[in-house]
Amino acid sequence: MGKYIKTLSIVALLVMAASYVGGAILTDGVPASVSTELSSSDVSLIPVSEVSTSVGAENAEGVIAASTRSGEGSALSEVGSALSGEGSALSGKGSALSEVRSARSGEGSALSEGGSARSGEGSALSEGGSARSGEGLVLSEVGSASTLDDSTLSDLGSAQITDESALSVDVSTQSEVGTGVDVDVAELSAGPASLEAFKASPEYVKFMIDNLWILMAAALVFIMHLGFATVESGFTQVKNSVNVIYKNLFILAIGIITYALIGFQIMYPGDFNGFFGFGGFGIGYDPADPVGMLTTGYGMDMTIWSDFIFQAMFAATAATIVSGCVTGRIKLPAFMIFGTLLVAISYPITGSWLWGGGWLDELGFYDFAGSTLVHAVGGFAGLACVLLLGPRAEKFKNGVINTIPGHNIPLATVGIFLLWFGWFGFNGGSVLSADPAEVSFVFVNTALAAAAGALAAMVATNIFMHKLDAPMALNGILAGLVGITAGANAVSPNSAILIGAIAGGLVVVSILMFDKLRVDDPVGAISVHGVVGVWGTVAVGLFSPEHSFLTQLIGTSAVVIFTMLFSFVVFGTIKYTMGVRVASEVELGGLDLEEHGNQAYPGFAGAELVPERVKS
Repeated sequence: MGKYIKTLSIVALLVMAASYVGGAILTDGVPASVSTELSSSDVSLIPVSEVSTSVGAENAEGVIAASTRSGEGSALSEVGSALSGEGSALSGKGSALSEVRSARSGEGSALSEGGSARSGEGSALSEGGSARSGEGLVLSEVGSASTLDDSTLSDLGSAQITDESALSVDVSTQSEVGTGVDVDVAELSAGPASLEAFKASPEYVKFMIDNLWILMAAALVFIMHLGFATVESGFTQVKNSVNVIYKNLFILAIGIITYALIGFQIMYPGDFNGFFGFGGFGIGYDPADPVGMLTTGYGMDMTIWSDFIFQAMFAATAATIVSGCVTGRIKLPAFMIFGTLLVAISYPITGSWLWGGGWLDELGFYDFAGSTLVHAVGGFAGLACVLLLGPRAEKFKNGVINTIPGHNIPLATVGIFLLWFGWFGFNGGSVLSADPAEVSFVFVNTALAAAAGALAAMVATNIFMHKLDAPMALNGILAGLVGITAGANAVSPNSAILIGAIAGGLVVVSILMFDKLRVDDPVGAISVHGVVGVWGTVAVGLFSPEHSFLTQLIGTSAVVIFTMLFSFVVFGTIKYTMGVRVASEVELGGLDLEEHGNQAYPGFAGAELVPERVKS
């Protein structure tokens, strides 16, 4: 035990050293955010003489550059932030703006980080285009339009507000890039006509590219579930391979369904108290508002369908992590019940605290793609289950830690590389657009951290295990990926290397430590996802000058504590009602035959070692 304590001390010193130099050296090269949150103070006045000479003398006073003022004093800034009729940056119905993901109001309207907004009355203002007033006036993107008294608007689209030509906030609409298309409110409610107008606008090209990238990223995350299944299967005994595959298949299927029914609307409830909210059953698509659901009016550069499917792939991941922790001795129904409740309730609640605009978002907590919100949730939920479940019968005997090797390391290797491949979608898709600078930057940091994690794990296994252990090196790759997920867009490439390297060494020490503590985790998922997930999240506070270490620690602790409490209560209830552990003879013979009635490799060498006992 002494050498492990010494190792942890060394790791602690490395972390402190890294935090000392991180702000000065390792934060170099982080691209600045390209999006800003606008308020009414962002609308600047420009002297009339600098705007346009085409404005009549009688209209010279009160011209606002690149803005349109309504009769109530609402304003539209140059880059398109929308103000309601009373001058606030949010609509009258309580729409909310989050830092990374837009939040949906109770009325279904949405605000993106720099995008369009719907007022409480249903009018829509987007990024820089034309607007139609209640009297039928149309403002072009950069051109001029005639007012009711035949005066001319300036080159930048400024308008003098007169009693006769005041723009109505209640019925105005504007395209994000600006086409000058005269769209009636009746056309908006009709659906197809307005959608066709949107598709004909210049903004549609960017929207289409962004949306397609999100769908591609969702497909990449989907591939990760195959990676999890093969990794867990390869790292476990042959007699439990079918059981592992079955659990992963079930979690993916039930995860998508439950997330669609309740999870998505818990995670993104709209207006809520910051701790728990529920927007209603179902995904939340409003057929009466196809424009709002299927265009930039949704608040992001994707449709509601793209948003859901991308998020659903994340949701299922958390419970998949638990599958590896409890392999080889859990009753299948017990796992099914727990996994379903974790995806449907626990995961979306803690996710709403940040990504849904909850209290962690207000606190300033940052977790870009889910080192804590996805991976630590799965890892510590698995830890709670393992503590209640107990170790495998063969693992600890007579005070000796018995190594139970995986049956197929090549299969596990395939899974690791599938996960690495899919992680580019996991992190890259979390940009929530196809922005070439940010997506490519995230790709680079993801690759660097994974590579550093692999190398560090190789060194650590040689030091602490006195051998070049391939499974540990493979887990080092995953550790690097988990570690960088929280700050993939917020730290420099040099920082990404250091974060990944510390993660790779930490996972080796953590796995060996849990063995010493008699905590049986067949695939090392508690260490890879739980321990390293915490490290990756607090590392953002060390290597990103824009984020606080204390805030990161508070946020991570809150999520971990809630997850473990939820898991102890739910899994404990299952344990003391229906039971969670298979009988000893079933465990000895393997869950494949007893639970499923088949084998992973029938007829191949080694299959004869599994007793032929098939449940009738």
